[in-house]
Formats: sequence, structure tokens, C-alpha cells
Amino acid sequence: MKFSTPEGVTKVHRNQTEAKACYMNALRKVAKREDVAPAVMTIHSEPMDIDHKDIDEEMVLEEGLDLRIIGSNSLASPAEELEAFPVNFSEPTQELKVGEKLEKKMKEELKQFLRENTDIFA
Repeated sequence: MKFSTPEGVTKVHRNQTEAKACYMNALRKVAKREDVAPAVMTIHSEPMDIDHKDIDEEMVLEEGLDLRIIGSNSLASPAEELEAFPVNFSEPTQELKVGEKLEKKMKEELKQFLRENTDIFA
């Protein structure tokens, strides 16, 4: 898992407990920063009825920050359409994707780079 720190991006490998602690800590710091305008994560047209008896203490970091609500309706999606390409021509099921809007030269260079480094990206 990668996360931001004042010194740059930090990685945590294979330790779920430590990774979760770092993620929760990063959320706390973002919520406390005054120079960042608050972001609207989701907008509901109808009121949500939350049964507060069932809230897990670990899921609530601070008052007003309930991770179940933040992630409940958010679906990740790519910023643009993606083009799949084979990483290994002898194994057609192994594919990676790149953005369709990239310039042709940049797209080909990126594909070549990803093929040469399949041990990292695939």
C-alpha cells in the first residue's frame, strides 16, 4: 500500500495491521488540515437512516468521519477509456491497460516499458 507523508510517498508491504494504521493516520491528518477545503464525497437526494447502535468503534475515527458512509456509494472508475494490450504475446490472457487518449508515440513507449517490466506491473 502506498500513502503520502510529509517526506513523500511511503510503501507498506505485507503487513495489513500496519498498513491500516498508516491509512487511518493519514485520514486523520487530512481531516484536520485547515488549508484544504472540505471535499464533498457523495450527495444523497434522500436522507440516510443510520442505526448508530451498529457502528463499529474502529470504523469511526473522529466525530463526523465514518468510513462506512464515505465508501458506501463511491465506485472507482478510470478517468478515461482504457485500451487493453497483451503483455506477453505467448500468453494472450495476460493484459494491461493504458489510456486511449495518450499520444500514439507515448502509448507505444509506455506499452514497451510495461512489457519490459512485467515482473513489477503485471
